[in-house]
Amino acid sequence: MNRNLTYALNHLHYICIKDIVLKASKFRLYPTKSQIATMERTQDVCRWTYNQTPTYRKNAWEKEGKSISKYEMHNYLPR
Repeated sequence: MNRNLTYALNHLHYICIKDIVLKASKFRLYPTKSQIATMERTQDVCRWTYNQTPTYRKNAWEKEGKSISKYEMHNYLPR
């Protein structure tokens, strides 16, 4: 293969790889005790909701023989 063509292909490959590099930022939070308590409660509610979803779907299948769709599950969430 031509040396210049090889360089061009390698260079183009580098450009393509370079174009998909994502930028990241780090932030340090210093929450108050009240904010920590609120974040922990929010995390607990999210975890409980996530863990109850399969249980709810399983119970619906066992009792009614019906599978609950993702759309129906979204409708059960509080607004």
